[in-house]
Amino acid sequence: MVHFEKGVFNLSGNLTYHNVPQLLEMMQNHNWSLPIKVDFTNVNDIDTSLLSVIFEIQRQAKKNNTNVALVNIPDNLKVLAKLYGVEEYLIQNN
Repeated sequence: MVHFEKGVFNLSGNLTYHNVPQLLEMMQNHNWSLPIKVDFTNVNDIDTSLLSVIFEIQRQAKKNNTNVALVNIPDNLKVLAKLYGVEEYLIQNN
């Protein structure tokens, strides 16, 4: 679901309302003062609850004056973000 290595949250598998609370719990103990990259390469099935994960990561980073880079954002997540009018929060970084 999430593996953290060298400043990168590597997300994987199905990230839906069934397991997003567990994912958020796993991320709670992270040192948010360092820059973070979130890689979606290995993400399979998603729903809108993944947007809440992204918003929480961005909130924590902002609170700790650090940056978040989103990479390899799935097209279906981009579509959902656009549908809900929050696509500006999904800026892709390489």
